[in-house]
Amino acid sequence: MVLATGTSARQMRSVCDEVAEMAQEQHGERPLSEDVDQSENWMLIDFVDVVVHVFSQDARQFYDLDSLWGDAKVVDWNGSEPAGESQKRV
Repeated sequence: MVLATGTSARQMRSVCDEVAEMAQEQHGERPLSEDVDQSENWMLIDFVDVVVHVFSQDARQFYDLDSLWGDAKVVDWNGSEPAGESQKRV
């Protein structure tokens, strides 16, 4: 499960489009299902083994999927994220 936060519906759709394109080009994988057009709060792409959720800030706080994995192992993330957000649960 991948959880991400976007700053606008346009940015969220762009992230989803880029993820789907990258999966196809680099791994030959197509999503089983996508829900990126109807919502401005929560979009997702389902690759079966990996599900990518892209939320607005308010929706991510409201649904709080992060807390469902509160007992998951924390690992360092070496991506380009804001300071203080370098640890993610897996």
